[in-house]
Amino acid sequence: MDNYGKETIKNFCKGLLLKPKADVLKITFSTQLKIVKISSINKTFIREDISDSDNLIKLLNFIKLKNPKNILAHQLTKDEKLSKLIWISDRMKANFDNFGDVILFDTTFKTNRFKLSLGIFLGISNNGKNSFFGITLLNNESEESFIWTFQKFHIR
Repeated sequence: MDNYGKETIKNFCKGLLLKPKADVLKITFSTQLKIVKISSINKTFIREDISDSDNLIKLLNFIKLKNPKNILAHQLTKDEKLSKLIWISDRMKANFDNFGDVILFDTTFKTNRFKLSLGIFLGISNNGKNSFFGITLLNNESEESFIWTFQKFHIR
């Protein structure tokens, strides 16, 4: 996985993995351990009085404000829990435009602490490296969830 792919996943996961008042976020990629200081983000975005999913959405909306070409769509359940979320950055769109001839979509099966499936749209660049086109979180792997995801991915 190239550095951009690692950074994309790391930035997306920040809102999922952070605990309030955390000073360091640790994310493992294969055998390497990356340590990222996030105290400045933490003071600005992470609030104890709202849920982790609300913190994630707040953070991604802030990133989208900096670059309106980024795409964020989400859906909540009746009890205000995260049901579906998709994130497509401006760079992911460019990757798709350049390398989107073949798309792979794969999901994990609820391996995070929130029991959400992480879906990744990706392809292969001219150099044979992974090229990310979008990232999604799903609370279930139903037909309705996948239809929603592919419709939102199509708006790119």
